[in-house]
Amino acid sequence: GAERVTYAELRARARRLARRLVELGVERGEPVALCLTRTSALVVAELAILEAGGAYLPLDPNYPAERNTFMLQAAPPRFLLTDSTTARLLPAGTDQLVPMLVLDSDESQDMLKRQSDRNPAAAIDSLDEAAYLIYTSGSTGRPKGVIVTHRGVGNMADAFVKQLEVTADAREAQLLSGLRLLPQEL
Repeated sequence: GAERVTYAELRARARRLARRLVELGVERGEPVALCLTRTSALVVAELAILEAGGAYLPLDPNYPAERNTFMLQAAPPRFLLTDSTTARLLPAGTDQLVPMLVLDSDESQDMLKRQSDRNPAAAIDSLDEAAYLIYTSGSTGRPKGVIVTHRGVGNMADAFVKQLEVTADAREAQLLSGLRLLPQEL
């Protein structure tokens, strides 16, 4: 949309949320579910989970309720980060499966304002630790969880840089797995 966020603002917001997650007990590699629309809040939350040492588990409110419920039961995440609008789209009883942090609530906003934007120092110990957890489409009838490590994310980014011949002046907003663009298409 029309929102513009500097890298410094993004880092500060992510670190404040990361510090809150660490305070609440998020541990290295532990899943934290994430159900937000594609806004800056989503990027902040993803980065915060990683800065807290956790691994994010993306949920889509447009998925069937059974699928989201299955993922929450199978993972199970420490928390679910969402906002008041998206929370209404989640399956009934989600708050009984996992504690929800509604990021745009007055309580959360007040808590985040009090947090420091210094590095929470919960960095990963190894590139082989979990960065995020995704679920397959479930061709066997049940989705299967797949852990993507920090090394895997780095390897994918490196492959895209090489395949797309990305240079220092290139601008990319998002890459999707399986994306195959030729440099002249950029």
